[in-house]
Amino acid sequence: MNVPFINLTLRSLTADDCPGLFKLIDRNRLRPLDYFPVTSSAITNLDSSFKYVDQYLEMEIQKEQFILVLEDKDNLLQGMFLIKNID
Repeated sequence: MNVPFINLTLRSLTADDCPGLFKLIDRNRLRPLDYFPVTSSAITNLDSSFKYVDQYLEMEIQKEQFILVLEDKDNLLQGMFLIKNID
């Protein structure tokens, strides 16, 4: 799923997003702590971002949780949404 906005795209998380996800969390380290404490503590380096993404991709296959990322026109991750409890 890709939803275009002005200069932004909302799409599903992929394995290719690991480096960008780490950069997004790392450059905003304090801000996500309030809203994404599990994500912030789980992603401490590039290797941990691969583990985190693998875990959430498996949850998506099981239809337990979904992560959507917000990407700018330069393909840089600018945000993320965690969706759970969909019936």
